[in-house]
Amino acid sequence: KIEDGKITTPVQISVVSGSVFKTLEKVEALSEEFELLSFVGGGCGKMEQFPLPVGFGGPYTLISHLKVE
Repeated sequence: KIEDGKITTPVQISVVSGSVFKTLEKVEALSEEFELLSFVGGGCGKMEQFPLPVGFGGPYTLISHLKVE
């Protein structure tokens, strides 16, 4: 959790929803640190987003708006 511009406490996210492409438009910054943990073949199965490749890892990312449920 970020409060007043500082990282304070961990949060547990259950579901991040929405279009990957719309979320990418809201990226404000990326870190230079990058870690790719693994890669999964196939693609996202959400309607118009198929065959978007999926994997695990990447840079820390600042997104201006993200829908979390």
